[in-house]
Amino acid sequence: MPLKDIIHSLCGSSHPPARVEGTAVFPGGVAGMTPTAFMHNLKHNRVLHRTNIFLAGTTDNVPHVKEADRSLVEDLGDGCYAVTVCHGFMEIPDVPALLSRVQKQIPGWTYDVGDTSFFLARDTIRATGESKVMALWREKLFAFLGRNAAQAAEYYSLPPNRVVEMGGQINI
Repeated sequence: MPLKDIIHSLCGSSHPPARVEGTAVFPGGVAGMTPTAFMHNLKHNRVLHRTNIFLAGTTDNVPHVKEADRSLVEDLGDGCYAVTVCHGFMEIPDVPALLSRVQKQIPGWTYDVGDTSFFLARDTIRATGESKVMALWREKLFAFLGRNAAQAAEYYSLPPNRVVEMGGQINI
């Protein structure tokens, strides 16, 4: 779902979600689209943080991206911001460092790690043997590889005590 539409429908409705203090950051999204972790947070906690930052990243076909070309901040209104980040293929994303840099572009907001929660989507893949397309051994292999994939919190250099993982189970 388009992110702008969701934000405007939530905040412009007659029954908007309760607002809580602090900052919620949703890394790893697709530019312009609503992150799954955001929808899970709304569904289960029924709250919207005072400041919400939606990070979408791309990797450019160069080793390093110049600092001036690294991020673009878009104000979505109601304390919500879409941040598009570009990295080179030799760079490892560091979300806390990025937030320290983009805080100048968000009026009235200062990045404080103790006041920020990072919400990640984490889905568990389950091999059920019900697939008509994939053999059971392949389902199990795919589920095994999914469980052993790198953790997003580590990849984004997030502080471990500030990460909330939300998700569900996917049966294949």
